[in-house]
Amino acid sequence: MNGDKSLGVALIRSMSSFVSLATGREPIAIKTKTCRHCGHEFKPNANRHVYCTTKCKSDAYTIKRTNVKVHVCICGKTFSTTGTAKVCSPECARERDLARGRARHKATRDARPPKICPVCGQFFKPNRSNIKYCTVDCRSLAERKRHQANWSQSSSGHKKTCPICQEEFFAKRGNVKYCSKLCSHRKYLLNKELQRNTPIDKECRYCGKTYQTTKHQQQTCSHECRLQHSRKYHREYKRRKNAEASTTV
Repeated sequence: MNGDKSLGVALIRSMSSFVSLATGREPIAIKTKTCRHCGHEFKPNANRHVYCTTKCKSDAYTIKRTNVKVHVCICGKTFSTTGTAKVCSPECARERDLARGRARHKATRDARPPKICPVCGQFFKPNRSNIKYCTVDCRSLAERKRHQANWSQSSSGHKKTCPICQEEFFAKRGNVKYCSKLCSHRKYLLNKELQRNTPIDKECRYCGKTYQTTKHQQQTCSHECRLQHSRKYHREYKRRKNAEASTTV
């Protein structure tokens, strides 16, 4: 066995020298390594080899497999392993990675210097490096002022007063009512709330009575009228279907 091994090493050396002579390069020098198991020096056949013989490799694997370690997981459970595992399950590994990410994000955020909001002048800790304003309101106010400055320089701007925030602004078109999208959305919510709470007069589709309701999709005045109207509709639907079937036959 050792004779075959030495023969293989000699063959590799001769082949490397032959290739080096053919290409004009210097021959590759095979470095000696120290076996991780027995500590003896040896010349490897490949650079990835770390054991001198197959027996040392199998003995090292046996010691590693029989060396049982006991760890305490982040969930509080105790588990044993022969490898380098630090958690008991993939769920615990996911929680550990998330905790590390949160801690890294918190450390990065705390390491950032505080900034001064250009609108209100207060100090704040930014979550990201590109944040300029402390709140959404300050950002909206800055955008509004920037738009006002842009439209004030234009001759086609129309000076108006926003009905929501009561601030003056310059509109490019004459049909613009609000200074920003935020005020427009607030007006939309106010209209929806007013429409939801305002009762309207409707006529019952079954008995013909007039009633008040806040539900725009309601068609009858009571539960009994709704049942009677549904039965009447289904009777008419069946009668119409039967008539169509008789005409087709």
